[in-house]
Amino acid sequence: MIYFAEIDFGSFLVSNRVRSSRYDEDDSDFRRSLTLIKIGHTEVCGVNARIQALKHFTGRPVKLLAYIEGGPDEESELHRRFDNLRLPEMGRAAPEWFYPGKDLLEFIGKIPVKTS
Repeated sequence: MIYFAEIDFGSFLVSNRVRSSRYDEDDSDFRRSLTLIKIGHTEVCGVNARIQALKHFTGRPVKLLAYIEGGPDEESELHRRFDNLRLPEMGRAAPEWFYPGKDLLEFIGKIPVKTS
């Protein structure tokens, strides 16, 4: 099973003061929010248990957006498909984390809602 989960990391203060005044004349601070999408795969524990584990691991709200049938090969294909949205700051430590870009959100939006 491949799942798409939204993790809200909240907002944080970004200071322009750390930037060189040569490039930025604006010396103000601003708040920025960070929401990421995790494209993951689970076989053993199931999607709901995996979402709970993500909540515990991140300490942040996690929302299951969708899930589809598939295994590691399909997951890898999705990672390649949305590679341009992959979070580069975390590198190899978090290869399944993506920015919520338009293409990814449209793909998720087309997945039929499953009811139990």
